[in-house]
Amino acid sequence: MKGTLERIAIYIGIVLSLVLIYTGLMTLTFSYKSDAFETRTAVAANVVGAEGEYPTVTYFKGGATLDNSTDLLMVGKIMGEEDENALYQGMSIGGYSRYWHGYLVWLRLLSVFFSLPEIRIILSLLNLSLFIVGLLLIHEKFGFKVSIPFALMWFSCFSMVTLGSLQFSTVSLLLYAGVIFAIKAYNPEKKLLPYAFFLIMGSLVNFFDLLTYPLVTLTVPLVLMCLIDISEERKTKETFLMCIKASALWCVSYGATWAMKWVLGSIVTHTNVIKNASDTAMYRMLGEEGEAVDRLKVIVDNFKAPLLYEYIPVICVITVLIALILKKGKQVVTITPLLMLSVYPYIWYEVFCEHSLMHTFFTYRTQMGSIFAIATVSIVVLTGIKATKKEEQ
Repeated sequence: MKGTLERIAIYIGIVLSLVLIYTGLMTLTFSYKSDAFETRTAVAANVVGAEGEYPTVTYFKGGATLDNSTDLLMVGKIMGEEDENALYQGMSIGGYSRYWHGYLVWLRLLSVFFSLPEIRIILSLLNLSLFIVGLLLIHEKFGFKVSIPFALMWFSCFSMVTLGSLQFSTVSLLLYAGVIFAIKAYNPEKKLLPYAFFLIMGSLVNFFDLLTYPLVTLTVPLVLMCLIDISEERKTKETFLMCIKASALWCVSYGATWAMKWVLGSIVTHTNVIKNASDTAMYRMLGEEGEAVDRLKVIVDNFKAPLLYEYIPVICVITVLIALILKKGKQVVTITPLLMLSVYPYIWYEVFCEHSLMHTFFTYRTQMGSIFAIATVSIVVLTGIKATKKEEQ
């Protein structure tokens, strides 16, 4: 009991420390001005005007649609508010105070030196580099059995289209960092490591993101950790419990970081941020009063957005069914944590049903963890999986 209370105290301390760091970063971010900011917003407006607010980049599929409207909003927030101190500006963000807007920490600094097209190039190089590093590490650890499903996940969700997106980079950069961490640092023997990691990740994605598809920062790294557990023949019960605990900590951290922003925003700006945020949250979950959201449509519309959705799920389901029929036993039991993770996105859609229906063109990427999990399930059951181990010199 004492050990549990000590861990809870540590977790609370981590989240509170992160919130203190976020407050300091946002204050620091608005403590400087630049003559370039006005020019950057004008350039961004011209770019969005030429491209359109929601351009479909390729394949003529809704899943390849970019959200230039939000990118323009993000660039517009670099201007700040005249005659207000840095702390107020960092908490208010021009009245859009229910989010942390942590992306401004890097966007405002980059905007001193670069315009939107140049920032897109920087983000594209960074996103692609981190994805390739993650892919190579997965291939080194597991070989083609897992690297191909990971690439399939990336390709099916049009990640090549979003490389330079300001909005989507807030999640993708954290996702690739989580993948690298899972491969390089996760060890089943270090029992507290994944819990601290997901506690921090849940808070970080809340700080940087504007509610796009943050759940992938939980599911995709967890799938890799499950695969490591399977390859090292860890007991399935232990893996299952690890997933439950890590998921709970991610959710608590995500929600607590959001709630503390509402409290801080209310105190600093002298406005009722808590009411505004809670009203918006209820709308995102329930829709307009008196108009029920079609919860089945939410799932169907998000399910239909990925590239080749017509074929990939059918192939995966048939493969898993054949595997379950032909190869009962230990391999089937080991995949239960992966199957559990594959359901997470659809729980998310039901919780944030209005938001997921309104923004299907990007919320469908919440299923990246499902695609990755299901694609690896058939491999684990049919062929087994072992992590490659370097020979001792």
